[in-house]
Amino acid sequence: MTFPVGGQERLDLFLEVARVQQGNLSMWGDTKTWIYPSDLDLLLGAGAQPVIQNSPHRNDYIQEVVYEGMIFQTITDRPLNYE
Repeated sequence: MTFPVGGQERLDLFLEVARVQQGNLSMWGDTKTWIYPSDLDLLLGAGAQPVIQNSPHRNDYIQEVVYEGMIFQTITDRPLNYE
């Protein structure tokens, strides 16, 4: 995988925070971490697998990916091209 300068460090820090957040969420029965759309690009670049793609939600679209056993979800204002 190829990252821009500092990309691997950003991914490592992002995943460290996500693991803590996932642990906290699981205490409440939640299994998904909400992320910014820009973080979705980071995860897809690292090899995350899309689970839900462009699911209509009001005037937006739900995107959901799995990476290292964690589920991440975000909402975008337009459909994304995953190719």
